[in-house]
Amino acid sequence: NNARVQIFDLDGSYLDEFGVSGSNFGEFSGPGGITGGKDPNALDQPGDLFIVDSSRGKIIQFGFN
Repeated sequence: NNARVQIFDLDGSYLDEFGVSGSNFGEFSGPGGITGGKDPNALDQPGDLFIVDSSRGKIIQFGFN
């Protein structure tokens, strides 16, 4: 099941993951893109993530601050 977001450090070591398959908040059908975190081009507050769920045609914002 790839309906999740996996987090890796800069060396490629696995750290954590979140999300499950579904249609409720925090659930994904087909996550296909991500931006945010400490990205200087992020659209909102530093630390927020934007996940594109292309199967549902949605952009989901997660705030981690």
